[in-house]
Amino acid sequence: YDLTFLARYARLDGDVASGDVSSTLTLTVVTD
Repeated sequence: YDLTFLARYARLDGDVASGDVSSTLTLTVVTD
């Protein structure tokens, strides 16, 4: 993956609440 792509998702995940489903989905996509 492009580092910029990962960085954007990492920041997005950071902005979302820890318990939010969206956060979990984002992490799944990044690690998949």
